[in-house]
Amino acid sequence: ASNLGLSYTLSTRDSVDMRTVLLPSELQTSASTYPNNLSLQFGHTLFPSKVRPGKGIGLYGKVAGTSGNPNPISWSFVGGISGEGMFANRPYDSFGIGAYYYNWSKALEDTIDPLLPLDNEKGLEIYYSFAITPWFILTADLQVIDPGKANFATETVAALRGKITF
Repeated sequence: ASNLGLSYTLSTRDSVDMRTVLLPSELQTSASTYPNNLSLQFGHTLFPSKVRPGKGIGLYGKVAGTSGNPNPISWSFVGGISGEGMFANRPYDSFGIGAYYYNWSKALEDTIDPLLPLDNEKGLEIYYSFAITPWFILTADLQVIDPGKANFATETVAALRGKITF
């Protein structure tokens, strides 16, 4: 199974010019830039599950772009591979690996750069969800984040979370 979507949104309302947001409200100016967003999202099942119909291993992703002002993100990418229901002895387990990339808008960078220098943000996540029972899921998760603030070190975060469905 595959899916593909294309969407575009546009607001015709004048917005605050992002380059003036740090100024007192009486000095902020309206911009004749209208918020917009164009995105393409997709998903494709590579290997259907023989254990649980409708599940399997697949790719997913989304690419989006904006005009940049008043939007804080100029363009972004999110994508990865995930799977569920692939093992007969663990039919409710799931797993995945994903990545993202945010390219900050020039207007945002120009606005806050003297106070907070920015860099593009990127990250990676990998997880495995253990179905202790069909209603109790325990997930081990590892994230690596290169933050959007320039000169900040890459962070690694490990987590363990539980989900109870009733």
